[in-house]
Amino acid sequence: DGVCVPWCQVNGCDVAGQVCEANGACVDPCAGVQCGAGEACLDGECGPAHCVRTGCPDGQ
Repeated sequence: DGVCVPWCQVNGCDVAGQVCEANGACVDPCAGVQCGAGEACLDGECGPAHCVRTGCPDGQ
């Protein structure tokens, strides 16, 4: 193909919740993000800390 793409762009990151940057590094988009009371970080943005948004445990 002649096109180089970072490994994680094709295969994803090994750690759940991390995203692949253009340079091929897997990073936590919530690292350094501080959310208010009752909020949780998801994909680098704060929002309601409800399991419908952040993922519910099995059976809930």
